[in-house]
Amino acid sequence: MKGKVYIVGAGPGDPELLTLKALRVLGLADVVLHDDLVPPAILERVSTRCFDLQRRQALRAEVTSQAEINSLLVTYAAAGLTVVRLQGGDRWSSGALARRSGCCGKRERTSRLFLA
Repeated sequence: MKGKVYIVGAGPGDPELLTLKALRVLGLADVVLHDDLVPPAILERVSTRCFDLQRRQALRAEVTSQAEINSLLVTYAAAGLTVVRLQGGDRWSSGALARRSGCCGKRERTSRLFLA
């Protein structure tokens, strides 16, 4: 079974401003990889069945390279899991979407990329 990778922008940080799709995929997620800009109020929306919420906060953006994050996205999706890359602000900013979509596109048979 193919996994799914969702790229979700947390916007300005107010949980009431998340899209309906973002809320839905946070509730479906098996794994959420997030950056330090995502406030706790939004992280509270993550499914209680999510077994690896940023390795329980141990995987920090300031010490994790983009290559490592991309590798985790692909690895979890290849295992058939639903993965959310949750980042503060707009998911289109700083070319972030292009970097994520590039890593998932290389493994097209094992993962699919969605925007929320």
